[in-house]
Amino acid sequence: EQVRQPVMNVDSVVALTGGELSALKMGLDSADEEDPFQMILVDGVLYYRSGGEPWQVATGLVGELMTSQVDSAQTIDVDVLEVVIDKPCVPFSERVDGRDADGYHFTEVDLVELAAVSSSVANLGDLPAEDIRSTEFLIWVAEVEDVPAVVKWQFNILFDVGEGEALVETSALVSGFNEPVDIRAPQGVVAVAFPLELPRPDDAVLYLEDATALAFFTATTPEEIKAFYVDALTADGWTAGDSRTEVANDTTAEIVPFTRGEEALEMAIAVTNGQTLVVFTLPQEE
Repeated sequence: EQVRQPVMNVDSVVALTGGELSALKMGLDSADEEDPFQMILVDGVLYYRSGGEPWQVATGLVGELMTSQVDSAQTIDVDVLEVVIDKPCVPFSERVDGRDADGYHFTEVDLVELAAVSSSVANLGDLPAEDIRSTEFLIWVAEVEDVPAVVKWQFNILFDVGEGEALVETSALVSGFNEPVDIRAPQGVVAVAFPLELPRPDDAVLYLEDATALAFFTATTPEEIKAFYVDALTADGWTAGDSRTEVANDTTAEIVPFTRGEEALEMAIAVTNGQTLVVFTLPQEE
């Protein structure tokens, strides 16, 4: 018995200027979430919201990371085509979204090789290679205003699951070529700054900043960072409490609590990828 279940649907509208992405509106619906995750990229600013939460501005490295992942929801890129161009394939013809398309069915595809060159299929490269039985790649090309264009692509990956097998299908349909789009920033949304003015090392690279959290990376050692902020915050009227250790995702962090009257603040210090991660958090209002 074969059971088909959709896992995720990505619906996006893009605007191109001079062949480069200038604006994007994207929604991601997953089977286990009632409300979609949404992103809007316009005027170089990335806005996002999860479910019914308010819109936020993606700042620091979080914004850069999310922006870098935008390509993975777009059409297949030229790097993938260069990898498969010399592979054996079976041509076919099919109508796609009202257009006559030439299809190409590749059956000798190396996911690891593709994931290494393309963000479009990078997540597929995370599937357990030892359990994969076969991989197929199909691509459809049609004339769009006398120019060949990729209008659809699909990966079919068959792999072992216990005593059975599972087929993962990942596909993208590209349509609405050259149709006008209206992508605007959410109204009244601005980047929210951390309310406390805290000094930062000269080499600090912002990771996240909002109303309750400030996080950055630095090459300064954890010991130096702890001493620096204990001195700086003490001079500003804060009192440092007893530190504790917490472990999350195999990363150990030292947590230092601070109080100033009825105010509370926590500083977490951890080492990740050779850098010191410093995270300040304020208690959220109930």
